[in-house]
Amino acid sequence: MTRGGVQGLAERLSLYPQQESHSRAETSCIWKSDPLAALDLGVVATKARSAAVEEEAFLPRGYEGAPAVVLNLHEDTMDEPEESSAGTETEQESTAGGYSPMHASRLLRIVNDCPGPYVLREVLILPKDETTSACWIEVEVGGWIFSSQSGRMPWKRSLREMSPSREEKFWTGAPEILLCFGTSDAHVTIKVEPESESRIVKKWVLFRIETPGMGPAHDFQYHSFVLGRKVVASVADRAAQALLNVEARAFVPQGLRRYFDEPCNMVSHPDEPSPFQPVGMANVLRYLPDYFLPDDIRRAFLGFKAAKLSERSDPYSLFGIVKSPTTVLEYCRNMRAMLYLEEAQAGEDVRRYDLFGVPITYREKSKDKPNAPLVATISVPGAAEKRPPLAYGDCVRLRPSSLPAIGSGRRVMVEMRAVVLETREEKVKILLPPKFPTSMFPSDSRFHIRFTYDRYGFRFLHRALYCFSTPAPARRIFPNFFFPPEGGGPEGEENEERGRKIRAVAVDEAAIQWVNRVINEEQRRAVLDIVNQTHGSLPYILYGPPGTGKTLTVIEAILQICRHHPRSKVLAVAPSDVAADILAERLSEHMEPKQLFRLNWCQRLMASMKPSLLRYSCWDAKVSLFSLPDDEPRSILEHQVIVSTCASSGLLSLLDISGQTPVSFSHILVDEASQALQPEVMVPLSLAGPDTGVVLAGDPKQLGAVTRNPLVQELGLARSLQERLMETCSIYRTQLAAEASATEGGVEHPKGSEHRTSAPKEGDPGRCLTMLRKNYRSHQAIIEVPSRMFYDRTLEQHGDKSVIDSMLAWEMLPGSSSATALDTAPLRSTARAQAGPKGFPILFWGCLGEHMHELDSPSFFNVVECGKVLDLVHALLSSTRVQVRMQDIAIISAFRKQVLKLRSLLREKGYGAINIGQVEDFQGQETKVVIISTVLSARHPNEISEQLGFLGHPKRFNVAITRAQALTVIVGNPYALWEDVGGWRQLLEFCKDHGALRGSSGPLGTPDVESVESLLDTIANESLLGKASSNDIYPTSLEDYFSDSPWRLLL
Repeated sequence: MTRGGVQGLAERLSLYPQQESHSRAETSCIWKSDPLAALDLGVVATKARSAAVEEEAFLPRGYEGAPAVVLNLHEDTMDEPEESSAGTETEQESTAGGYSPMHASRLLRIVNDCPGPYVLREVLILPKDETTSACWIEVEVGGWIFSSQSGRMPWKRSLREMSPSREEKFWTGAPEILLCFGTSDAHVTIKVEPESESRIVKKWVLFRIETPGMGPAHDFQYHSFVLGRKVVASVADRAAQALLNVEARAFVPQGLRRYFDEPCNMVSHPDEPSPFQPVGMANVLRYLPDYFLPDDIRRAFLGFKAAKLSERSDPYSLFGIVKSPTTVLEYCRNMRAMLYLEEAQAGEDVRRYDLFGVPITYREKSKDKPNAPLVATISVPGAAEKRPPLAYGDCVRLRPSSLPAIGSGRRVMVEMRAVVLETREEKVKILLPPKFPTSMFPSDSRFHIRFTYDRYGFRFLHRALYCFSTPAPARRIFPNFFFPPEGGGPEGEENEERGRKIRAVAVDEAAIQWVNRVINEEQRRAVLDIVNQTHGSLPYILYGPPGTGKTLTVIEAILQICRHHPRSKVLAVAPSDVAADILAERLSEHMEPKQLFRLNWCQRLMASMKPSLLRYSCWDAKVSLFSLPDDEPRSILEHQVIVSTCASSGLLSLLDISGQTPVSFSHILVDEASQALQPEVMVPLSLAGPDTGVVLAGDPKQLGAVTRNPLVQELGLARSLQERLMETCSIYRTQLAAEASATEGGVEHPKGSEHRTSAPKEGDPGRCLTMLRKNYRSHQAIIEVPSRMFYDRTLEQHGDKSVIDSMLAWEMLPGSSSATALDTAPLRSTARAQAGPKGFPILFWGCLGEHMHELDSPSFFNVVECGKVLDLVHALLSSTRVQVRMQDIAIISAFRKQVLKLRSLLREKGYGAINIGQVEDFQGQETKVVIISTVLSARHPNEISEQLGFLGHPKRFNVAITRAQALTVIVGNPYALWEDVGGWRQLLEFCKDHGALRGSSGPLGTPDVESVESLLDTIANESLLGKASSNDIYPTSLEDYFSDSPWRLLL
């Protein structure tokens, strides 16, 4: 037969999916948790590409050009099985034990338009199942049933075609099934054991078809071709599967999105001065310059972003950034340019939350109170999740959906500016401008809404950069803060004089009475160094890995400074209000309000602060807002210790505008410094004087500052000052190496751990770094892998045994006799046989789900993992061996959409008290039990960065793994995690060594289901299909993906 003849015949044979109707009995099942099994017949895989057709099919070997067979595609549908107490006779006889497997079916209709018959030679289901698989596929065609579970005898006669005795007859070879003119039905059924694991099952059902009597069957080039369909089955809890029902946002035309770019002829603002800034705060903020985003930088950024990756200009030359700055002036110029780029990105991101045609509801003013404020309510989806980020006093732009007519009937564009008053879930109260035309826009009128971002944080950061790049004759700013000398020792006469002053008031360890008597030797050494300023003009770095008591050390240092240097002025800052409140709360246990002041930004809600700290703050009783003293703002400087966020400390720099004595502090301590932007740390450092001692406490191996612009991440804005100093300055690298060498394998050596606890000697360069190694949070097994990866095996367990060992008796952990309570599917590795001794507080649950995302959202979720997390939560709370409350459990994911799905699912089941959030929400926190959902089912190339979710992001991995005190449970796809050669692969191997693998063990055992790429490679490399690559068959790209990182409020 000629090549064209075979192609012509093949094109007459097509495969059409048909939805099959079932009786109630045929769809029966017995399932303990009322799950849902569904069959999704997708598109066929492809070996070769063709420009002639949009969809592609397998080609016989040797063919080129158009495919031999083109399959009709269809909408994906699902069958939901009905419930019944018993199954059909077919199901009862085909399963052991008298119960019915869960199943769902589809009818594929093979249509032959050619008068001559074809022969169905083989049905192939890949990847192949083991004979004991809990989930298998059966294909019934021409009176025969092919089962993927039947091993060497895959074919058997259908019970519909058997004798009345119903004796099963297995066929040792493949039968010849004729596909005559017309249609031939192929029933494809997936069957699942009642106790099967939740999973996504991916298979390929292939039909090898021959033209009869035209030559030997092995002559594939001229006589055989293949029809195939991808089969995707979702086996999950019904409640988890219901999470797939989503509501997409309404489509908005591009022209409407540009509505706010049109010029407006009337803008109505609230009266000035704004009632949302207390008088004391407003008196100070009037000295803060605007530092508006230059239009040329914004246009250049938008052009850069719109260009293709291959056509983009060099960002360093385009935005005037020096790659390796060597002076403070170059450094500040770089930071200023990157801040402008970050602000440009924030402006673009906030536009994604534009709302259109939203009704605004308000009550009409009464005649008795014509001057009363007009308060309206709008509904803002995502407001509870701070998307958009709304704070008290933020501006909201309103434009009517239909233009009003004014005067002679001419319609004009009108914009009004409202102000946010309160946010409760998705309901937002706004204050309309006093001149809001109620007669023109009655209640429930529809408006288009655009939100804004707060610029005060950017303005404080720009002002700090200005202070460092401009000569300040009244204050000496040491460049050693940013560019320490290579030798690290005192340089010049000024620094020698500084060293003599420090040594004159040095405190010996014997003279110190420790406030916290359980403080360890490392922490004492760091406190003494800070009190005696052994670091000279260099910043002192307190390197604190997870759970090592870093904040406790900072608190002790502040109290000892105040005790031994009574005239000192201390500024203690942190990047967030939560971290700053922790500092203030612990200091308040030892200090009176006349000694300690907690400085707050005016937009912070008073309800967000603990009542015990209110007496250490200042607020305006008229408007119930945090403020500064109305009459004399500088009076707060009389306090010996001031605590604030990094950016809010910029308020203090505005107190010397009037020409009075410059504001400066003797000691500036930055807690969680690794989470702050470099310009953010420069805000409190702008308040340093010639003799100020600076301390940076943090862990650069954990998550750093959150930035929205991927470009500035690449340029270095997200890199903290502490991380930059530790990586680029030789003095810190040398001292860190000495710290690490003092401990090998967690055991201190007397020679290596020698250290000085007395005052520094003259000429001694001094110590400027201390690493804390004793972990007081977690079980040793939990910190073992992070200790290897990030801390040179130096972390030591020193936690409370009653806490860190409290979960070792849980039924699911290795060595427990009840460890199979949830693991109903056979473990696909030898880990069960190698199960370690009882007492390993880590569990990895291999879950073969599939990540997906909604059409209008970049954030991924995984329904199968949601169901497994629910099972684990139930197992924890119902355990008879350990005591666990909902408040003891935290669930962490890298994707916001998975967080929302989990919250919805667990609240529906009555588990609403469990803390669920993204990994960024948990930095600095700890809890008894942590469950991590990794979500991703495959590793995807990302055009912007190799980091996606937990994959390729070691800092995110470090934070997630080290939050638990007594138990860490990871739910994820072992194939995807194995591709991360860093932390996740090490953790999988660690769990295997201790018998802590459950579910699918993936690449660590014999896989029950292969990954998508491996599955397609198997199909492509079958002899009847020729050779191909999974990258050609199933291309995956996330070019349009953008990070769904949370919004961070600098103030």
